[in-house]
Amino acid sequence: MSEKSVHLPLRSKGKRATFYKDPAVDQLFAIITMLTQELSVAFDRIETVERILDKNGVISRADIEAYKPDEQEETERTQRRDEYIGRIFNILRQEAEALLDS
Repeated sequence: MSEKSVHLPLRSKGKRATFYKDPAVDQLFAIITMLTQELSVAFDRIETVERILDKNGVISRADIEAYKPDEQEETERTQRRDEYIGRIFNILRQEAEALLDS
């Protein structure tokens, strides 16, 4: 059975969401969000390397690519990711709460 490849457009349709009066702030927010996502993926890959090394003592790139976390590991990753994103965007949450309180 052959797999069909999916081709996604390089750019999304429509306008980018805006949250702030200054478009530069929205652009910076988008960049930070993308970097946060990329770093979270890097954390997952590092964790995969660590787990395979603990289990096998040796590792290959194919081992990393083929690795599928079990439910417990996925739960741990989700919790770590949620905490990480919470720390990154905590300042925005605090600012929003202060605006609501005033």
